[in-house]
Amino acid sequence: MSAAARLLGMIRRGVLTSSRLVDGALRLVQARVGGTTVDDVELMEPYGLAAVAPAGADVVIVHAGADESHPLALATSHRSHRPNTLTAGQVALYDSTGKVVTLSTSGIQLGTGASKGVARDTDTVSVTIPANTVAVGFSGGAAVMNALPITLTGTITSGSATVKAVD
Repeated sequence: MSAAARLLGMIRRGVLTSSRLVDGALRLVQARVGGTTVDDVELMEPYGLAAVAPAGADVVIVHAGADESHPLALATSHRSHRPNTLTAGQVALYDSTGKVVTLSTSGIQLGTGASKGVARDTDTVSVTIPANTVAVGFSGGAAVMNALPITLTGTITSGSATVKAVD
């Protein structure tokens, strides 16, 4: 076998069949490559990102240094879960249920059904105390009972001035 053919054989594409943790951290996957099952493939993830791809995800497997006894999975991707609305320069975090957080030059876009969880300087907030709640306030040492419902409105005075979340 030529060196080129041997080198090309070190990079293979497969389909993930299962994942498992070892010692609570190292993730090993099992994949089908052609008609062969490859066990104990060490999943190499980018620093700061951890994910467990669902069975059926595509996986790229390499044998570093031509060592077939220690296969490494460099990437996983599942075509049916991957967001398909991104434009140039955008980045997305997504899961298998359709939840997506998109990062772009205009801000952080939370996917449909997400709740806004970012407070910035100058953001206005409003809290409503419903009518079936007892609200007692103290003013100058005396208890004050207000008619309900009460809506309190104010402005965030500290928080992130660089993060912008939009619905």
